[in-house]
Amino acid sequence: MNLSIIIGWVLCWGLVIFGILSGGQIAWFIDVPSVAITLGGAIGATLACFPLSVLKSVPKTFLMSILPKKYDPSAYIVDMVNYATVARQKGLLALEEGAKSSNDPFVTQALNLIIDANDPDKVRTMLEDSISFMEARHSNGRAFYEKAVSMGPAFGMIGTLVGLVIMLTTMNENPDGLGAAMATAIITTFYARFSRTCVSPR
Repeated sequence: MNLSIIIGWVLCWGLVIFGILSGGQIAWFIDVPSVAITLGGAIGATLACFPLSVLKSVPKTFLMSILPKKYDPSAYIVDMVNYATVARQKGLLALEEGAKSSNDPFVTQALNLIIDANDPDKVRTMLEDSISFMEARHSNGRAFYEKAVSMGPAFGMIGTLVGLVIMLTTMNENPDGLGAAMATAIITTFYARFSRTCVSPR
């Protein structure tokens, strides 16, 4: 588990809540219409920017950010040396056992290409293509969160303007509620800036 994300979120939310409770109440900062405009609007606009193929991978990429896979480069180096030794001593077909026992799909693919006696240049090209495709998938996943973070402040401003219009329209009818109406109008900006600061992608 990526503890830095958990620790960061706990500190971020915890200290903001502490600041609120030091001089106010949590209820003052809860407004359902503001959440609907800021969060709902940002999510809707972000969904409209990406095809379904990218959206399907969002839950997976989110889990990967919290539970990233750990890689040990030195272990891979040892494995590569062992594979080379086996191939030199017993031939390429002897790598089949290593391909079946490997837990890394990329290593398994590489070994299978070598076992099939493909040209070295072809093997290199195919593996480089696999890396390029993987980088493209990761870029799409990151782009989703970057877009979502950029949409939050925009819809926060929209929510603030909506609140101000409502406040000014009803000001003559309820002048005593001007302060509360003003607070409701700007609470969407609070949501937007807080999400921008605390939920930015890695």
